[in-house]
Amino acid sequence: MQPFAFIDRTEPVSPGSKTPTPGRDLGHRENRSSSELRALGSSVYKEVWEEFYTWEPGYCSHILGTLDGNPLAPAKDAAVKMAKDMMAGLLEDTHQGNKMDQPENDWETAYLTRYRSIDGKGFTTTVEVTMPFITIDVVLPPHPAYESCPPISKSMRLDETREHTANYLPYGDDETFPFEEYLAKFPSLEWANDFDPDLEMIQLETVRRLHVIQEITLPDVDRMRIFKSLRFSHNTGLLWERSQRDFLHWPGAFQVKPEDDLPTSHAAHTDDLRGRLLSTLRTFCPTLNCLSPICETHGQLNSNTYLPSRRPQITGQSMLLSEGEPCGPECFRLVQDFDQFVETLPPSPSDSSNVSSLDTLETILSLAPDLYPCQLAVLCFRSCQETFVQRLHLWPDHSILPLADRESSFDPSTDADTERDMGELGKDSALLKTIQQRKKNKKMKTKLEFVDEPSHLSCEQIPPCAHSGACTSSQCQCWLKKQHCTPACRCGVSCTRQWPSCSCVSGRCEAETCSCVQGGRECIPGICLRCDAGGHTGRPCRNTKVQRQASKPLEIRPGTYGLGAFALESLNMGDFVGTYTGHIMSLDSANLTIDITNHNSLNYLFEVTPDKDNIQLPVFDAACVGNATRFLNHGKAGKDNVEARTLLVNGEHQIGFFTKRKVKARDELFLDYGQNYWKEQGGHYSESESE
Repeated sequence: MQPFAFIDRTEPVSPGSKTPTPGRDLGHRENRSSSELRALGSSVYKEVWEEFYTWEPGYCSHILGTLDGNPLAPAKDAAVKMAKDMMAGLLEDTHQGNKMDQPENDWETAYLTRYRSIDGKGFTTTVEVTMPFITIDVVLPPHPAYESCPPISKSMRLDETREHTANYLPYGDDETFPFEEYLAKFPSLEWANDFDPDLEMIQLETVRRLHVIQEITLPDVDRMRIFKSLRFSHNTGLLWERSQRDFLHWPGAFQVKPEDDLPTSHAAHTDDLRGRLLSTLRTFCPTLNCLSPICETHGQLNSNTYLPSRRPQITGQSMLLSEGEPCGPECFRLVQDFDQFVETLPPSPSDSSNVSSLDTLETILSLAPDLYPCQLAVLCFRSCQETFVQRLHLWPDHSILPLADRESSFDPSTDADTERDMGELGKDSALLKTIQQRKKNKKMKTKLEFVDEPSHLSCEQIPPCAHSGACTSSQCQCWLKKQHCTPACRCGVSCTRQWPSCSCVSGRCEAETCSCVQGGRECIPGICLRCDAGGHTGRPCRNTKVQRQASKPLEIRPGTYGLGAFALESLNMGDFVGTYTGHIMSLDSANLTIDITNHNSLNYLFEVTPDKDNIQLPVFDAACVGNATRFLNHGKAGKDNVEARTLLVNGEHQIGFFTKRKVKARDELFLDYGQNYWKEQGGHYSESESE
């Protein structure tokens, strides 16, 4: 028999070749208790474990045996012979007419050997090169000491596990580093638990047998608490990790593709638009400072997949009467008689393609109900009039609240009460009046309270709210923490808890007049419209430099202390130099780095000091990752030409550096670190030490 790498389940020599079958009392039964599920899981787990390790030693012996007569050995011998021949040729060439023993006064001779391979044969050519001998008396100073630091444009948040896990031993070859004291501070070590690929295959096969043979649902498998969680999110868990490497075909496992029996992905069907949107929400960061997938800054904060549903506020007839140019020959605006058009509407087709199109349209309308048919036609790949017809089928005009009553009946937030009550609007006018009065009373009783007035240093970093109903109850995290909602919240920019827009005109957001500047915030795109915070014109808002990363160019070179940051162009007072970036961590995690900072005398911690003791604000550490601002050297009061400002940028704290006065090109930039920077209290940093 020829050597084989994969053994079929039916291989007669395999001790685990039999197909798993349910044993006694392992058959399918509904409503199992947690103890029964755990007993069943343990039994199947033990069965698979024994089968795997009965097969595994023989398989490994077989694979190791195939290494005899390694085909690479002849190639290795040929390479060694070629190297010896090259060396012999080099020595022969250099010994003939060698001038190295008799060098000229001002010249040096070197020999360069070039190797070429033609048709698998190696050829060498040795060339003699004569070079002038030049003596330089100038002594070049050594470059200032530095440590590698990958550049980043925005800070990265460390999750709780990574914060309290030692990933490696710094300065492992330096006997003076207190590695025992350093490691003793961490609850866990990254290298303590090695990855076991055998265990992953055993658990995967056990889960498959429980799910396919015993008909146990995957949530019930998780309830057993025997295996690693099947799925934490879209990219974590046993099922996801299985999809990241090749599957081991062993006799006790199924021989079909694993995804045929076990789902390995959250990917929704191509026709399921809402499912695909929910899948996108799991990876896409809606924070205006990111707007990117797989965000390393807010990934843990934006895990809610709630999608608010809204009802339309514009009737079909109002759309027809609105101003606008037709989008084409089949535009809905070309309908002459709306009433006649509605009366002659054919019933909605029931074929599969139309059902899919209607589902797509319904999903889009649930999120953006007042999009015009011209826009919907592009999204749905249908004609404009056909899209208009389908919208009328989904939302007849009599089911849409009249325009005159809209302001008195709609809460600025997404309100579940409104959505429920709106379904009854066309049935009872008295009920409509009752609903409107109840809304007015509710608004009068709702008192908005915020902890960030007048300072935002009492604001914690919390996830954006995502819930049904108004942001006026305990289901809203912003309401509980008494904080403003942000554009990343699902309640929308019209929510009453959003920071109010400033009234400045474009380019005029100054400290004397702008409410955002006075509140220590940058203007918010989508809310601050008059000042053009969104940057739609040639004069964008001046109070958005941090989020636009509109910083001045810097040069890093030897400075007053080691490396320093220098201006490449002349700077005026108040110019934005850059944002301090690094790892975002808690104060407790920052204290774990004390041994490192004491050893290398480099402290890159920068803390946002809160107004209250019970508020946990982030600490930025640019020791491992950062940008050019980490090289700003200390300058005493009077010598410093840069100041740090803590700003709230689209709901998150950021540290921006601004010039205090005019700075000439090529001048070094200095920042006053503050008196507390140089202090240490019992081996721990104080709350204002790294300012």
